[in-house]
Amino acid sequence: MIKAGDIIFVRGTSIISKIIRFFDAGKFSHVCIAISDTHILEAQYFRRVAIKPFYYGRKEIEVIDLGLDEEQKRKTIQVGLSLTGIWYDYLQLFYYVLKKIFRLKGRNFLNNPNNLICSELISQILLAIGFISPHEKVQDLTPNQLYNFLNNLCETRGKCHTDNYNLKSNN
Repeated sequence: MIKAGDIIFVRGTSIISKIIRFFDAGKFSHVCIAISDTHILEAQYFRRVAIKPFYYGRKEIEVIDLGLDEEQKRKTIQVGLSLTGIWYDYLQLFYYVLKKIFRLKGRNFLNNPNNLICSELISQILLAIGFISPHEKVQDLTPNQLYNFLNNLCETRGKCHTDNYNLKSNN
């Protein structure tokens, strides 16, 4: 079902997931990356960045296969291992709430460069392995913004594949 380098977008069902989707205005509340066919790397609230067994159900995910080559997959694992143990960036989430309420524009001034949210973790890995270039604006992306960015990039490059496992459309 998954393989190293796949980007897994998750539509969680917890109250926190619903709040994230509300403020992010999209269908996903989380994103992680597969580092093998059985394990993922993720930044998740209340935890540090960690490698975990894949545990999401088919009805709550959409997988984007970026068509990474073997070298990029190897680097994904290396970079992922180097990022384990980093704390979650709660202030960055708080900024997204402020942004929605006060209609703020511009860069996230609460983003702590030493901490990561899930979409930031994926962006850093994709930059490090050369899948995206430094001039592409991937800083401060939410899970849904990252999803849209990657889908647009995949359409342009024509080598990605998306598996939508009958993701429910209701909120």
